[in-house]
Amino acid sequence: MYAALLVPAGRLVDLYGRRRGFVVGMALFTLASAAAALAPSVTLLILARLVQGAGAAILTPSSLGVVLPAFPPAARSAVIAAWAATGAVGAAAGPPLGGLLTQVSWRWIFLVNVPLGVLSAVYAAVRLPETRDPQAKGVPDLIGIVAVMGGIAAAVLALVKGRDWAGPPDRC
Repeated sequence: MYAALLVPAGRLVDLYGRRRGFVVGMALFTLASAAAALAPSVTLLILARLVQGAGAAILTPSSLGVVLPAFPPAARSAVIAAWAATGAVGAAAGPPLGGLLTQVSWRWIFLVNVPLGVLSAVYAAVRLPETRDPQAKGVPDLIGIVAVMGGIAAAVLALVKGRDWAGPPDRC
């Protein structure tokens, strides 16, 4: 879900507003985290994770979009580096922290997102200015969005399942 929606989400937040995208993405991710924590079945857990992926796909481009306008152009390369480094640290710290949380309950890996997500969404809604790409005009290209999503989803599916679908290797 994340991979398939990332590019279209970037275009949509440029068109409709980066702060709005950040708040919507954070709200989706936070609500889906709560739903995953409370999921009574594997099916509902998977559905909640799909919604989390959609929220994260909206968050990624909008988070950079709300940060960059606050800095002068000369400082933006350092801001992008700090943004990327923060994401890398979060990605690296996630598995060990998740492992610690699962010692209490697997549900805590989702519950920990809820207060942070609520605080972030409220702060963004109240304190951040709205920005848009001044060159983004018109309506979204829905056919293009569906084509990009389908292509990325197919590529991810092939990467994940390709070895299983190929069958056993030939031994000549």
